[in-house]
Amino acid sequence: MYGIWGRQQNNWFDNNIDWTVGTRTTIKFWEDKWVGDLPLSHRFPRLFAISNCRNKTIEELGEWKENNWE
Repeated sequence: MYGIWGRQQNNWFDNNIDWTVGTRTTIKFWEDKWVGDLPLSHRFPRLFAISNCRNKTIEELGEWKENNWE
């Protein structure tokens, strides 16, 4: 997740705010906490390990259609 001063871990500010995804152009699909309380790379480590799209943004990897991610 991006901190006030860039990408940081264990940042008190970031741990106490929520993201609004908006245009999905800056939030990383695997690395940022945009679904739930953990990054998807931590929720699905085996998928992350074999992914060839580790640095992609949400916008680059899909979209919501009728309440489903495609």
